[in-house]
Amino acid sequence: MFSKIRSSTTDFDASRLPSTRWQSFIDILRNRWSVLLELGGVLFAFALPLLVHLMLVRVAVFEYNLAYDQGLIDRSFAMMEIGQTLNAGNLMVMPLLLIFGIGLSGGLRILRQLIWQDNVFFFHDFKQGIKAHLRDVLVSMAAIGVSNAAMWAIVFDASNREDGLRTTFVVALSVAAFVLILMVSVYVIFGSVLYALPLYGMVKNAILLGIRTMFQTLGMLLVVTLPWLVWLFPLDNWVFPVILALMVVIFPMGMLALMEHTFSVFDKYINQTHHLAIYRKGLYSDGDIQA
Repeated sequence: MFSKIRSSTTDFDASRLPSTRWQSFIDILRNRWSVLLELGGVLFAFALPLLVHLMLVRVAVFEYNLAYDQGLIDRSFAMMEIGQTLNAGNLMVMPLLLIFGIGLSGGLRILRQLIWQDNVFFFHDFKQGIKAHLRDVLVSMAAIGVSNAAMWAIVFDASNREDGLRTTFVVALSVAAFVLILMVSVYVIFGSVLYALPLYGMVKNAILLGIRTMFQTLGMLLVVTLPWLVWLFPLDNWVFPVILALMVVIFPMGMLALMEHTFSVFDKYINQTHHLAIYRKGLYSDGDIQA
């Protein structure tokens, strides 16, 4: 309240105002990074049960592999126990994703406010986001959780079979189904912050947009998920602190990037025709600056 008022060290330059979604992303990272960090901390709290569970599953698998390497159990027993552990773990992921979805639904409104260049009243907006977006986020999280569990169950079962071509086809189909559900869920989740549609309408739009922008959306998802490949590294003391940093710092940035991407898609295919009030909202053009 009594902190010193700071003034800009440079004159106003209209050319620095964001006029594209990429520029908006950079502008938010530069000027509103503290809000992103605060959001990352809150999302970490909601994700903590999921992260701890995933770490415990990794520890259990590591112990079975260690016992096999030391000759305490044979390969078939180790494979059976690892498979059961992973399958049970993926089933438990489903309700934990729903817990995380509660926090994510609140965070969506905060990200939208940042993109629209609106004021953020953090906990008020967070609570409003939960009220407004919870249904679509929970449905999406449930779909992701079920498809993830089914995919890994099929992959692990296939690893114990030798009928190559048929097994490969089933595995490829399960992976494709998971990727499709993930892509559609992205448009359902981020579409919920713009449109008040019945669930059927939201999913229908998400499928159409996902198909139209498949390669761009898959590329964005790949970029956003790359940092999380740290889970593939061997267990060590540094792993969980890195996961903490990813959740608090990188995850909000990834969600912001995905929202910017989906907003550009919504602008192109929906907003410029049906919702002019939110078309390119948060961006500036020459006419805006001159006005």
